[in-house]
Amino acid sequence: MGRIWHTAKGYVAGAVAFVACPCHLPLTLPLFLALTAGTAIGAWLSANTVLIYIIFTVLFLGGLLLSGKWLMGDKTISIPVSAGLADVVLVSSPTCSSCADAARLWEGVRIDYRFRFQKVDITSGKGRSLAAKHNILTTPTTLINGRVAFRGVPKQQKAIAAVKQS
Repeated sequence: MGRIWHTAKGYVAGAVAFVACPCHLPLTLPLFLALTAGTAIGAWLSANTVLIYIIFTVLFLGGLLLSGKWLMGDKTISIPVSAGLADVVLVSSPTCSSCADAARLWEGVRIDYRFRFQKVDITSGKGRSLAAKHNILTTPTTLINGRVAFRGVPKQQKAIAAVKQS
């Protein structure tokens, strides 16, 4: 029953986000103004159009976020560990200045130590799911075998020790 309730809430939040989308306001606001012409509500709407845009933007973003939260639920991405090799996932961002350093570090460590390495952009669907699951708020963040091992660029010795330990 709980899952059905979350799904229903997700669809309602998505519908609110769709209706409140600020890009629809140039079409819907004149319609609301025409329907409420001559009333106190109509006068208030015409006097506060900037506030209406702000309110609708907040409703849109809130509906979008809640819809994603309630419809995605507990769906997470799991990266399987295979053949005893460690799985190293670097969650990075295109605007992150340290992410290139972290990627070079892991590529260098990979030359001498065997493990699977994957770089995931935090703005991708997979990256957003990993960020939500592991509470990743900064990049670069390194996951080893599905657990946060490092936030930021690790020292080479610590990176090697973490790979050996896993």
